[in-house]
Amino acid sequence: MGVTKTQEPQNQVQYDTYVEKGPVQMGPWSTHIFRTDPKHLGFLLSRYKFCAKMLQGKSDVLEVGCGDAFGTPVVLQSVQKVHCIDFEPLVIEDTKTRFGSECIENITFSIHDITVAPMQRKFDAAYSLDVIEHIPYESEDLFMLIIGKSLHRCYCNIMY
Repeated sequence: MGVTKTQEPQNQVQYDTYVEKGPVQMGPWSTHIFRTDPKHLGFLLSRYKFCAKMLQGKSDVLEVGCGDAFGTPVVLQSVQKVHCIDFEPLVIEDTKTRFGSECIENITFSIHDITVAPMQRKFDAAYSLDVIEHIPYESEDLFMLIIGKSLHRCYCNIMY
């Protein structure tokens, strides 16, 4: 049958989890980053770690433009739940499938374009990583305003 025990006992749980659940599958965005510029994954995860620290203790958080949500579990270690949105149906459907197979609790996904309308429910906080550069310059204020309208409390000074 082959070797099934690690030489160091503290490593056994890692091997057993790998055998039981299989390898973690990255999504289309994170896979592309890994293949084209693997060190960028470190930068990506460090941004999520920063958000996790800033959002520590929040209850219900919105991630705007989650992509394949590769780093979202980092934030989930610091908050009670995260609702992830992206306007790209292909990536959201893929992400729901991958995360469903991982049985990660307290994370939900939906297709939503935040430049069109605020969320139907309010959140305690929101974050958005690597998204603003995709928003046309003339829509950036609207982007921020609509995110603010999706929060219980917003300190936005943007007026229309």
